[in-house]
Amino acid sequence: MALFGTPPCGTGHFCALLRYVSLMCLGHIALGMPCIATKMTPSSRSQLVLTGPKRTHDPRFYEAGFMSQISTLIWKEWRTAVDTPLGYVIAVAFLLAAGFFFGNRLFLMGQAEMRSFFSIFPVLLIFFIPAMAMRSLAEEKRSGTFELLATLPVSAIQIVMGKYLAVLLQVVVLLGFTLVYPLSLATLGNIDAGQIAASYMAALLLAAFYTAVCIFASSLTRNAVVAYVLGLSLLLAVFLLAQAAPLFSPSVQNMLEIMSPLSRYQSMLRGVVHLGDVVFLLALCGAFLAAAHFQLERRRWT
Repeated sequence: MALFGTPPCGTGHFCALLRYVSLMCLGHIALGMPCIATKMTPSSRSQLVLTGPKRTHDPRFYEAGFMSQISTLIWKEWRTAVDTPLGYVIAVAFLLAAGFFFGNRLFLMGQAEMRSFFSIFPVLLIFFIPAMAMRSLAEEKRSGTFELLATLPVSAIQIVMGKYLAVLLQVVVLLGFTLVYPLSLATLGNIDAGQIAASYMAALLLAAFYTAVCIFASSLTRNAVVAYVLGLSLLLAVFLLAQAAPLFSPSVQNMLEIMSPLSRYQSMLRGVVHLGDVVFLLALCGAFLAAAHFQLERRRWT
């Protein structure tokens, strides 16, 4: 007890140093005890998760795995999409629309090719991807489950990536169903497999960009309908700006062609995939996901 009481004469400096070291050790031990977190209030536990040493320095947090926590969020979103009628409605409507545009060219015009289908593909995604992504973050905010996620040992970037990859996985599944189109064309004659493969890669990259834009739109509001309108508006702006490029001067046209993701998409439809086009589209995805991450972090601290 002399450690915390009045030190004997002549040993004041030594006892003060020993007291300081002992308190520091006890503090580190207390922070490392799992039972301490159960005695905290929700607000203090959230603050510890967000800013405390346990979040950034505890090796057990990293042992859980960055991707394993993201995969848990992906599975949660996937179950939500599968268990609700909205997911089936979006999937059926997309496949019906895609089948119509493919069959129109094949049966009515007698042209057994996929280029026209991929030309209209960006327009289809403009309407369907916002519907898939509108509830990703907006619904979490409206229902109050975002506050629950904030108390868990999961970072904002993991939340964004989990939501993003879940929506992108739905798009990949829908794209997988359209593989029946080139397979049916292969039974009618020879097809350019390389060009079709490049077109599917272009479609996947464009879908990844659209999904990132819509995740960002969903991070701006609590209302899913407003998120849909925002995502649709942003994608329409990108599409209409690319379509209106011929109305501008040649210098502006060149700038728009360089900056437009649709021009990169059209370039890959020719069957040649340039590394610069891939990097550009992935960089746009990263920019919008970073903006969504910023919105979540801003909400946590306000």
